[in-house]
Amino acid sequence: MHTLPMMEQEVTLKQAYLTMFLTMFVYLEQRWSRLGKPDELGALLGELALWNNSSGNTASMDGAVFTDWLEAASTVLHVENQSGFGGANTHLRTDRGDSASEHES
Repeated sequence: MHTLPMMEQEVTLKQAYLTMFLTMFVYLEQRWSRLGKPDELGALLGELALWNNSSGNTASMDGAVFTDWLEAASTVLHVENQSGFGGANTHLRTDRGDSASEHES
């Protein structure tokens, strides 16, 4: 049985990346299968595939993926801190004391 993580749980940047990354990979892989394994989505999954590098660390097959993810995360946090994403149901919180997500009604 899986337990849900606490919304206030502190994680390292690498833990956040791997959690998000693996969750999205599994989701995309499931969609890829259900959609008849389209080439475009298969190519993306290939870029995102993980392997153990020579130092024993887990890394994506495409070395630029982590850098691209950091850039995307920075953009999301910047926009969220400025005005939030219009139409998004969940707002991220980066300040301590607030909940990690706040659902709009």
